[in-house]
Amino acid sequence: MAVFLTTAICLLGFDAINGSAVQSVDDFARRLQITDLLADDDWYDLTWPFLAMPGPYVSPWSRLVDLPYVLVTWLFQPALGQDTAFAVARFIVPPLWLVAYAWLGVNLIREIRGKTPGLRVLAISVVASYFAILEFMPNRIDHHNVQMVLLFAFCLGIISPHRHAGILIGISSILSVAVGLECAPYIAVGLGGLAILGAMQPQSHMPRKFVWTCITLVVLTLPVGLLLNGNTIFQTHCDALSAPWVSALAAGGILGAGSALVWRWAGWESPLPRMAILMGGGIIVLAGLWLAFPECHAGPYPMVNETAHTYWLDHVMQEKDPITAFSYGEQMFTLIFLALISLVIVAWQSVKGQRPEVFLLLLIASLGVILTAWQMRNYRFPAALLPLFIPLVVDKLRQSETLRPLMLALAAPIALFLSFQIFVKPQGRSLSMIDYMRGDTCLSGDLSLVDTLPPSRFVAPFGLSLTLADHIQSSGSPHRLAALQFHRASPGMERIFRTFILTDTELRRQALEPYDYIAVCVIPENDADPKIAPLYARLSSGGDWPGLEDIQKERTSRLRILKIDHDTVE
Repeated sequence: MAVFLTTAICLLGFDAINGSAVQSVDDFARRLQITDLLADDDWYDLTWPFLAMPGPYVSPWSRLVDLPYVLVTWLFQPALGQDTAFAVARFIVPPLWLVAYAWLGVNLIREIRGKTPGLRVLAISVVASYFAILEFMPNRIDHHNVQMVLLFAFCLGIISPHRHAGILIGISSILSVAVGLECAPYIAVGLGGLAILGAMQPQSHMPRKFVWTCITLVVLTLPVGLLLNGNTIFQTHCDALSAPWVSALAAGGILGAGSALVWRWAGWESPLPRMAILMGGGIIVLAGLWLAFPECHAGPYPMVNETAHTYWLDHVMQEKDPITAFSYGEQMFTLIFLALISLVIVAWQSVKGQRPEVFLLLLIASLGVILTAWQMRNYRFPAALLPLFIPLVVDKLRQSETLRPLMLALAAPIALFLSFQIFVKPQGRSLSMIDYMRGDTCLSGDLSLVDTLPPSRFVAPFGLSLTLADHIQSSGSPHRLAALQFHRASPGMERIFRTFILTDTELRRQALEPYDYIAVCVIPENDADPKIAPLYARLSSGGDWPGLEDIQKERTSRLRILKIDHDTVE
């Protein structure tokens, strides 16, 4: 473990020196959420007080991720004060998660390989997981590092022969869904594979593991859900732990435990009747969930309206597939995808003769590569799982005394890259007005103009909205913003886009109706087409607009705040 952890820390240090360690929008917003919790101590109130769409914004993010930051802040607060203590927490908690990640990773490699690998091979495995390790950089306080730790715990339960490994599987499944839904496909495949192995191998330890998993799901899903989310779990929210997901986990546990009872009562040792009970019950459970929660038929994000999808989600590069990312010149995404292709090929060549659980673990990792081929945002999880097979790959290469598997693993991504070069037409990517709306030339600037206003509601571009949200929260002012770039804020995003982008005066007036002011930052001269966002282009260049009046005639900073005259605004 020391080698794993030391190598990972060196990678983080290298990235920090290289200057590429940048916090994401999610890290920034998570900080705002935790700060609000520290201010009011209301565990179950996930409303962000600085947003009004015009309705309240209720975050889907789990308090489970917030908890260690709150605890560490409380630990240092008496000596340092809350603000400094929270800064310390943001710095040290991600590396603490890295310790758990390292311990789980070493144990997973030991189970996959059958013994502890050499120090050099272990270090190579860590280096190969570089893009996953980056999630543990200090101040990376988004939930992805917690998800990777829970996914490792789930996989360790799958592959471990320990008599209580099923309990670990059950607990990590519940907590993973509570933290976020990105790992739900891996959990589903893992639990499905566990059920099949339990049915197909009655004389092995798999039935016992399967039963303990199901009992854990039945017993703990509801209490854990209540502890983390309160009465929200009885509501229907397709994007967070609530009635649909609690029902799915509990019903799956009841199905599995009930099937195991039938197997034992009937004395069935043949795989056929055991599988028939599982499949029949599974169809009933899936049908029941489908009928009970029609709101979720469109997926976890039905609230994202067409306007937000067109002008926001369609412009987020990590939502694209690798081919589209390559066409836009996103070489890093291309490199990550090709590396995953190489790793998955060499891993599948190394698992011949291994236990079924090893195959199941590799199937889970391979699913991550498939999901990455669909959307690049999924790369983190296969980037964490596939390097665990490198020690096994090295053993196979030494035994075979041939480099043919390695050559194939290198040839495939090279051929794929050449295909991209030949067949994918570069689209180029120049900054548009929508891209400028995501930036913020007021960052670290003077925002005191905001404090001179009475409690008000603002429409602002997304980059400025983040800066204003931080200022509003830190200053304790009662102002509200239309939206930040999160799916549940889609109603507010629609109003922002209708304000800045559309040319229909009546639609703009309707969008601005709940708000008092428009805030923008003046941006440098650029070649972006102003027709893409006419109002934003006009205001950000310092121009005027009918029905909007600057509250400060002679600006002292890049920040402009304009009062809305709802009767005359065009």
